Amino acid sequence: AYPWTHLAFAATRNRGFRARLAEAGLACRRLEDELDLPNLTDAQRAVQMPQALAALPARTAVMLCEDWAAVELVDACTRAGLRVPEDIALIGIGDDRYYTELCQPQITSVSTSALRRGYEAMALLRRLMEGDKPPDEPIRVPPRGVVARHSTDVLPQADASVTDALRFIRQHAADPISVDDVMQAVTCSRRTLETRFVRYVGMSIHHAIWRAHVELAQRLLRETDLNMLEVAVRSGFAGAAAFSTVFKRWIGQTPSVYRRTQRLGAHHEATR
Repeated sequence: AYPWTHLAFAATRNRGFRARLAEAGLACRRLEDELDLPNLTDAQRAVQMPQALAALPARTAVMLCEDWAAVELVDACTRAGLRVPEDIALIGIGDDRYYTELCQPQITSVSTSALRRGYEAMALLRRLMEGDKPPDEPIRVPPRGVVARHSTDVLPQADASVTDALRFIRQHAADPISVDDVMQAVTCSRRTLETRFVRYVGMSIHHAIWRAHVELAQRLLRETDLNMLEVAVRSGFAGAAAFSTVFKRWIGQTPSVYRRTQRLGAHHEATR
């Protein structure tokens, strides 16, 4: 976990990350402690970070408390001769597209519900101005979820064909791709890949394609005002009807209900 866990928000994220790893029986090291990062100059950090990363066990995952730090770590990995995600997998927090989508590889990040945090802050300010006492504990807003990108696009113990297929599916989530299209990106037979997909991914290639389409649609529904047909087309679906059917099967809600729940839930909590 890295960096700046001496700051309150970063320390909270660090504790959550470590607790979840502990539940899964996994160990966690804090690079900040090992390198005394807060007290290093930029020049010192530029030298010591690649050295520290190179000394990590093979196939290590690193969580960064903010997206900008993930970009810095990608650069450090490059200088250390390490590949992202094959050698070091990275995940940031904030889903700031200025960092996550302009970086190569693109950075996986936790979406932190910035809109709802704004609503909660305004509601708290209103209550304080009306004479209410400040809350005893911070108001915590749960994240929306993980936005997966290339920096975590690797499967432990999976062979290259599965990883290549998943990467192709993710890169083409906005396109109406088929299993035949995926097969063009790998070098094994369809039967072999299907078997490996079930083993490593827990679903068929076909379902992995639908999952990628639905995850992209969820993001568009949350973050844009596109109508349903536009969301469907930009998510790789042939039309609104197919989109609605598949989306409800995966999420348990129609696209319209999902959008309304995501957007109005924050407003309701902030104005109740």
